Amino acid sequence: MILAGVAEADEIAAPDHVGLQQLPWRAIDPASASGSQGPDEGQLSPRMACEEAIYWAAAIQGYLKSKLHLTVVQKAAWQNFELAAEPALDQQRELCTQLPSDTMTSLGLSERQELAKKMLAIRADYLHSTEQSRHALAESLSTEQRAILSTPPFSTAEVLH
Repeated sequence: MILAGVAEADEIAAPDHVGLQQLPWRAIDPASASGSQGPDEGQLSPRMACEEAIYWAAAIQGYLKSKLHLTVVQKAAWQNFELAAEPALDQQRELCTQLPSDTMTSLGLSERQELAKKMLAIRADYLHSTEQSRHALAESLSTEQRAILSTPPFSTAEVLH
């Protein structure tokens, strides 16, 4: 979620298209943090899965920031974007704390739907609150930097092998 929409500001694919569901753990996407597989299958608790999604997004953001070789002006635009995104990230962290921390606890269908609805509301707030800073950041990037953002930082095959 962290960089979602930066690229859309200039008609290039957002780095969020990598999708947390493509990462090694099935439940790393907070909206699918059901805990349904159980600990024997390497499943994280719903809370841990939600938190891991945040950590992965931050890792991808750091990777992309490093890869972009931002100028001083671009670093300021990046920082403004991060500041605008922080309230939504705090909301996501708070939502994670409301999830079960036991790996044996799984979320039912209605609980998963409610979680997905809350995550979508947070994402909508995020997109709204970061709109100006996303556009400013996208405008500050060169064509080469935009190309970096339009390419997934890694493929599913690279992650899983």
